[in-house]
Amino acid sequence: WKVLIPLGGEGMLSARPCPSHPVRMKPGIITLVPPGLSHKIQDEVGKPLTLYVLCLSERLIEWAGQPLPDTILECR
Repeated sequence: WKVLIPLGGEGMLSARPCPSHPVRMKPGIITLVPPGLSHKIQDEVGKPLTLYVLCLSERLIEWAGQPLPDTILECR
């Protein structure tokens, strides 16, 4: 799993199988991307993203006992 935490700027995250429905990225919105999901981040013109990316192993998620879906999640 990737945890994407924007600190500044804005952008869009698109992923397969729905690249035509991108997810907005900006400070205050944390995005979780499941393992193996092909995705792309694009900066908004004039507002480049600054972000932290935290990668978590599936074993860690299983250890925590929290089932997660196989799609992108937004946490506000």
